[in-house]
Amino acid sequence: MRSEGVKGLYRGASSSFIGMAFESSLIFGIYSQAKQLLQGETESIKPQLQVIIPSAAFGGALISFILCPAELVKCRMQVQGRDSANSNYVRYAGPLDCALNTMKSEGLKVYFVVALQLC
Repeated sequence: MRSEGVKGLYRGASSSFIGMAFESSLIFGIYSQAKQLLQGETESIKPQLQVIIPSAAFGGALISFILCPAELVKCRMQVQGRDSANSNYVRYAGPLDCALNTMKSEGLKVYFVVALQLC
């Protein structure tokens, strides 16, 4: 707040809102498709736990391979700070630069390791 003010507090919030909308639609779509596949053609009025739980677990596991790499990039962008002289972290030009530099220095497996740790 001292160095960047209120604008600095909410910088990047719009991309987060868009990301959450995309994430929610994707997870509900995966869940819906998995539920329909497990439930079959019979449309039951009463929710069935043996269908709901595996469908939700599958959706959550699948979405983690998208969200975790995105969160890793987001966190690295957040910790870089505004003043590169006072920061011990690498300075990135943007999220794409961060993602590409992370892949160059740590390989593609870093994204999968982060996703698998949360599954």
